[in-house]
Amino acid sequence: MKPTSGDGTGDHPLHVVKDPVVAVMFIAGGGDVNAKNEMGLKPLHMASNVGVASVLFANGACPFSRTNTGRSSIHWARNDSIARVLLARGVDANDRIDGIGDTPLMHALTLEMCKVLIEGGAMVDAVDSQGRTALLKMCESLGKAHKRDKDRYARIIEYLAREGASFEIMDTGGHGVQGLSGEQFEAVVLPIWKRTMVGNMQKVIEKQGLSHSAKVACRKNNIICMTMAMDGDVCDGIMAYV
Repeated sequence: MKPTSGDGTGDHPLHVVKDPVVAVMFIAGGGDVNAKNEMGLKPLHMASNVGVASVLFANGACPFSRTNTGRSSIHWARNDSIARVLLARGVDANDRIDGIGDTPLMHALTLEMCKVLIEGGAMVDAVDSQGRTALLKMCESLGKAHKRDKDRYARIIEYLAREGASFEIMDTGGHGVQGLSGEQFEAVVLPIWKRTMVGNMQKVIEKQGLSHSAKVACRKNNIICMTMAMDGDVCDGIMAYV
């Protein structure tokens, strides 16, 4: 395959190369680091590893170009390592797909990718053009996922919740996490939601700055939370969450 020839999909060798040394050879032979295939994908969109991505960057690859469907390189990042390189190059962690408003976090397939994106500035409660958040999309994906993928989605949902993702946000059609049901919701999402509520309650308590405290075991729907017995308003507020 010549360095500048395209195949049936319009891919050039730089779109599919996996070895950084070979990538250098293709570029030396006239390969275009910004060549587009029929989908509007450039080699950087399809880079399989950091080594190849680094070679492309060193030879003028643009990290901000978009595909025919309005996706930038961060939406196509094959793994968290490439995403980290793209973010370091100035790509926006909240970059939105043209027309539908999806952010990279909404399509993250691994916990590691979620962490890199959020550490890079991704807004955990960003919404798409239909008002849907990453958390809602992950919860829905969990219900449809193959058995081998359910644990992966569960870990992502738990992480998003710890990072402050809201379970209360509704989309433009009035649907949200609260309206979900099914075995996976009951077994995975609901317990995470409850643990998140308990954590939020504890944060409220800590902010009160009370000098005396007492343990109050509040058990409802298998939730046990610690409240401050000295302040009735705090207790009432916490019980409203349970």
